[in-house]
Amino acid sequence: MLRPKPDKIAAWFFDLYLNRIVKSDFNSWHILRYPENIDAKIPIILTPNHISWWDGFFAWKLNNLLFHKPFYLLMLEKELKKVRFFQKLGAFSINPDSPKKILETLSFIGDLMNENVFLIYYPQGKITATTSSMIINRGLTKVSCSKPVQILPMFTTIEPLNTRKPNVFFAFGKTIMLEEYKINPELLLSELEECRAFAAQKIESGEYGTLIFGNELVL
Repeated sequence: MLRPKPDKIAAWFFDLYLNRIVKSDFNSWHILRYPENIDAKIPIILTPNHISWWDGFFAWKLNNLLFHKPFYLLMLEKELKKVRFFQKLGAFSINPDSPKKILETLSFIGDLMNENVFLIYYPQGKITATTSSMIINRGLTKVSCSKPVQILPMFTTIEPLNTRKPNVFFAFGKTIMLEEYKINPELLLSELEECRAFAAQKIESGEYGTLIFGNELVL
């Protein structure tokens, strides 16, 4: 397992880089629905759908904007080996081909949850089109932690609409406590599907939520 090596200087430089490429690649980012009933005193596991190379960057910016917690990101080991710099931003690895390494990673997640952190966990496990059926893995049901943990579903979609550069939309779902999720894992899929339907309805009706970056959409 590749472990995180958070570095404040690396994070500062990464922010500068990310701000520059976001401005060059996107027209706007919007929050269609904000998270509700978040307890700022306990850790968050953000569980977004996984649609693009950008997803970890989206989560980084949303944490800085909304949650302000130490950032951690679970990545496939083969991908993290390609960009070891991400370990300095809080990335750590999982190897789905090794049961021993899977258990090591899940144990590490449990240890992380003893601190008030923000962890990105992609329940689909791979990049999938926004319109595809969602198949959710249940790895989080194996995480042991003695403290309360909130799971926060989020749906992301990237839409060109009538602009040259694409627009990004985020819709947060209802929080699910980790222990509640272990009893009923279908709760997460249900929330993600609801977020997807909510996002589609809002975008189709021209309701674009709160602009958090870029230019207002006028259709």
